[in-house]
Amino acid sequence: MNKGLLALNVILLAAVAVLFYLHFSSKKTVVTQKKVANKDSLLAARPFSVAYFEMDSIQENTQLVKDAMAEMAKKENAINAELNRLGKNYQDRVLFYQNKYQGKPDITQQEAEAAQKEIQGLEQNMTNRKNALGQEYDEFVIQKKMALKKAIEEYVKEYNAQYNYTYILSDDPGLFYFRDSSFNVTADIIKGLNEKYKANKK
Repeated sequence: MNKGLLALNVILLAAVAVLFYLHFSSKKTVVTQKKVANKDSLLAARPFSVAYFEMDSIQENTQLVKDAMAEMAKKENAINAELNRLGKNYQDRVLFYQNKYQGKPDITQQEAEAAQKEIQGLEQNMTNRKNALGQEYDEFVIQKKMALKKAIEEYVKEYNAQYNYTYILSDDPGLFYFRDSSFNVTADIIKGLNEKYKANKK
């Protein structure tokens, strides 16, 4: 999960850098004045302010993320259990034929071909199922991550309606080289996400 969120935050950081450049560039003043006023531009006169929250703390302390991680783990365990069952069935059939025909030189070609065909079929079925389950799991994880991202974004937007920050950034480990802890809103985000998630589950 961290890799996907880290990539998203790097993109957001790049976007902030571009916005800083455009905001302080004197050459772009005329262009920005010609833009149609919208909800954000009407607030342009207010002081520029940035807050941040620590994503690793969000992951460790919000029930929303914990439940999503538990669902992903449950899905992974179910897939592993099915693959183990298929693998055991394959091994049992191989052992069955080894015991059946071991030391029997009079095995017919038809019997050998039938045994080989069954074993190859089981192996192919196991490979196909492994690929299908892997794809299913990847899609499941992507959906869960998107749902988490959306839930966090929606709450942060609600939170910011009260505090009116210009930006609220996610601070993944290693992303920022300096941060003023007085602008850390992690505790507020954790509390709000947990309260909203608890209310929505009722």
